[in-house]
Amino acid sequence: MKFLEDVAINPLDPVTLVFSYLCRAKTMGEYTKDEFLTGLATLNINSIKDAQTSFKSLSKKLDDEKEFKEVYRYTFNFAKDPGARNLNFDSARALWEILLKDRFPFIEQWLDFIDNSANKNDITKDTWNMLLEFHLVTKGNLSNYVDDGAWPVMIDEFVEHLNTKK
Repeated sequence: MKFLEDVAINPLDPVTLVFSYLCRAKTMGEYTKDEFLTGLATLNINSIKDAQTSFKSLSKKLDDEKEFKEVYRYTFNFAKDPGARNLNFDSARALWEILLKDRFPFIEQWLDFIDNSANKNDITKDTWNMLLEFHLVTKGNLSNYVDDGAWPVMIDEFVEHLNTKK
């Protein structure tokens, strides 16, 4: 937290996840010395001023679809509790809001849908990854959605929910 404060970055800024990805950090909220040094070396950071400059450019990585996808997929394992198979519902919700708020046209409807779901189970890796695939396939247009049976049930139910709201 002190490091983020020193580089003037909000902990809820998605660039913190990019930095964690570059550090190859294994656990959210903590970095080992080796992980932290890996991130600094990857970004060629030798001072707080270097870090401030580097962090400003990290958001560009999120603009690249391939790099965003890598950070997004990494975030699942990084954010889940050690030893857990799935991601805690509240963590998944918060991370979707951070990562997808300016990217996924259905983010508000998705968050509303899961908030009002009777079943607030932990999120599986399949659901996490396939929500991004859903976004990439639909690009905000449900007519691009093909129910081929390969989507997780939660996403099928979300599409059904959207269609009933029309």
